[in-house]
Amino acid sequence: MSDVILILLLLWFLLTRRGNKENKPQKAPWFIFIIISIISSFSSIEISFAITAPALIAWSKTFGFLESIEIKISKFYFKKLGVKNLKYLGNLKFAQSENDKLINLSLLKKFIKKRKVWCASSTHYNEEKFCGIVHKFFKKKYKNILTIIVPRHIERSHSIKEELNNLGLKIHEFNSKNKMHKDTDIYIMNSYGKTKSIYSLCDNVFLGGSLIKHGGQNPLEATRYNCNVLHGPNVDNFKEVYNYLGKLNVSFKIQNSLQLFKRLNQLLSKKNNSNVVKLKLKKVGGKILNNTYMEINKHLINEL
Repeated sequence: MSDVILILLLLWFLLTRRGNKENKPQKAPWFIFIIISIISSFSSIEISFAITAPALIAWSKTFGFLESIEIKISKFYFKKLGVKNLKYLGNLKFAQSENDKLINLSLLKKFIKKRKVWCASSTHYNEEKFCGIVHKFFKKKYKNILTIIVPRHIERSHSIKEELNNLGLKIHEFNSKNKMHKDTDIYIMNSYGKTKSIYSLCDNVFLGGSLIKHGGQNPLEATRYNCNVLHGPNVDNFKEVYNYLGKLNVSFKIQNSLQLFKRLNQLLSKKNNSNVVKLKLKKVGGKILNNTYMEINKHLINEL
């Protein structure tokens, strides 16, 4: 990524110099849209603007206008930098499709066939213990509850297992050679590349990195597999996406273990209808992608 940033900054510098030498406003180059799309994928809006601020100010003065494919929140920052004529076409994260081939987890699928199941994905330190406490709440109500944990860093699996064992919970790890015991409480996915396959087996996912000050994880991947998403208060990296999913009633913010238990209990008690949401997200993403293509194409034609 650092190499890409350096190349983009060089392009911005050369373009700005060209405009200054000719001493007249220049049309914004067509690839500005691709550049801003890349910027929008940064995990920190503040960092991306700190990097691009000088270039954006130069563009505003040199090219006369700037049309941006950036998330709504970013419009505020662009305006603070003095950039005018912003055009919001949508968040390209919505346009991503899920066509990956899923891993066949037949043994797990068979095990959860007659069980209540939920998943905690991309969890960080202390969030697994939090989920273990929620699982213990559920054990008082359901005898057949299974919690699947997909840690963000699988090298922590051993310490996670010890921590959950200390809560009196029975643990099974994905790569274990032992047969999965019928009384298993927690299933730890300690292998990379299986998250989407897990999502395909669950209706409800708690996304980690949201109870700690990490900024959260992208919830769209889970929703594309028909999952409701639960999350903590710290989701600044994907605030716009979570706000939109919240309006669709497919994502839910929780503050503590009791709130997570109560919300999950509601979701586990009713049939999941999020396939409707999946189709709606696909339609929204398709529209954003088409509008982006049309806008880029318009400027390409003007450049010729």
